Order: sequence, then C-alpha cells, then structure tokens
Amino acid sequence: MSGNVLDGVVLPWGEVIRDFLYSEANAGANAAYDIPSTMNAMGLDLFIHNLGAAALTVSINGGAAITVVAGGVYTLSSTKFWMVQVVSAVQFDIQISGVRVSTLKEKGFM
Repeated sequence: MSGNVLDGVVLPWGEVIRDFLYSEANAGANAAYDIPSTMNAMGLDLFIHNLGAAALTVSINGGAAITVVAGGVYTLSSTKFWMVQVVSAVQFDIQISGVRVSTLKEKGFM
C-alpha cells in the first residue's frame, strides 16, 4: 500500500478513536517504519525519545529532516502520517498510535 492511498483520507476532527498502537523500546540505528505496509494502519500520533549521546534525524512521509537532540523528544499529535524514518541514531524509543486500515474502510474513510 502506498502513501498516496492514505493521502486522500480525510478524518473528522475529534471523532477518531485510535485502535492501533505500536511500541518499540531501545530501537537501533537507521530504522524505517512503513506503517500501512507492515502494520496495516495509518499513524496519527508519534513519540520518539532519543536515548543516545548524539542527535538523531527523523523524517515523516519523506519530508524534511527533523533533528532530535541527545536525550530529546519529538512528538506528533492528530497528524496523518504513514512513513517514519529514523537515521543516525544509536538508540531510541518509539511509539506510534493510529487507526487500522480495516477501520478506515469500515467507517467509510477509504
């Protein structure tokens, strides 16, 4: 499933219940999370905690790189995304919550 399929999904504000949660503690360097393809969901909330002594770089949906300083945190809330790439990281925690693709279809959003 490509990101373009989820790009057209429009969700009503305040009415979306998250039915998907993914957590990974102590993740390693250079990780990519293709949420629709590997988790069959669309991300809405993101939490990344940099556990390393150096900065890490995060890219959402192939967009501009975002730097998270050592010990820092990056979050998104109620923002539609489908791809997260973490580069130049020694160790980090990540949590993604969102909506399963089957729920999006069931509710008529796709």
